[in-house]
Amino acid sequence: GRQTRFGKSVTVTFTVTTDGRAKDCSVVRSEVDAEATARVCPLVMQKIRFNPAKTADGTPVETRYGYRVDFRPG
Repeated sequence: GRQTRFGKSVTVTFTVTTDGRAKDCSVVRSEVDAEATARVCPLVMQKIRFNPAKTADGTPVETRYGYRVDFRPG
């Protein structure tokens, strides 16, 4: 259950597009059950917006990032 996830994490990598959305997400490491792990990438891609990387002249570019989701009581 939820209580068993507290203090654990899931690490993912993904590409941030020029409009700040995540795509091509994959799990790199997980300390939680398969059900919780399977929810992380869809949530990152659907719910979170990022500031895209930019070139020296300010042009947004796609870039790979890593992100760790920590499960905390709340």
